[in-house]
Amino acid sequence: MPDLLGGRGGALEGMLVSSLFRERLQRRLNRVAEAGARRAAPVVADAVRTVGTDNALAILKGGPQAATTLLRGQMGTALITAMVPELGLALRIANDPLVSQALSSATSIDVTKLANALARDVDAAIWREIGHAEAQIRADPESTGDPVLIGALRGLR
Repeated sequence: MPDLLGGRGGALEGMLVSSLFRERLQRRLNRVAEAGARRAAPVVADAVRTVGTDNALAILKGGPQAATTLLRGQMGTALITAMVPELGLALRIANDPLVSQALSSATSIDVTKLANALARDVDAAIWREIGHAEAQIRADPESTGDPVLIGALRGLR
């Protein structure tokens, strides 16, 4: 955030980079993500249903994050929009030229850049965690307790 806010210094920047503000912001974003997880599940399930057999075989034979890479490419920003509706709304508002210009004039902060940077960071963090979980499952499929998954992944080795 400080890079987007520029080197203005002063009270605003001091507040935004303080550990207290960051901790509160992190807790708030975590609550939003938890609440949004239920809305994201059907979006991910729909994307999985469209994988098809050719892609399924490629995923099984692929690297440690093959499924994550495929789903991320198919879903674009749909996951972030489903998980964090407030962020999706913020992006739509920030991208409105009149609103963006008014907020930028009043605060000298480029709201569109700030909202887009936050969206990219959240999206990257979500996919990083999904990819990490996939790699762990591939490394130890038995930990899932799913006989079909265990057989499929062990059968390829």
